[in-house]
Amino acid sequence: MGLTEEQHTGFLREIGARVPSGRVGRPEEIAWWITQLTRPEAAYANGMVLPVDGGLSLT
Repeated sequence: MGLTEEQHTGFLREIGARVPSGRVGRPEEIAWWITQLTRPEAAYANGMVLPVDGGLSLT
């Protein structure tokens, strides 16, 4: 994003304060959902939007 490390940390803190879970998601948390939805058992889940955003889309 072209931010300094200090600016990036401030950005994450600001976004985290807006998210109901109180923090920004970690990459491995997002990756877990991606891998679950690519499993054969998830084949029936299609044509949907699944927000993985700590509840931000609910506010």
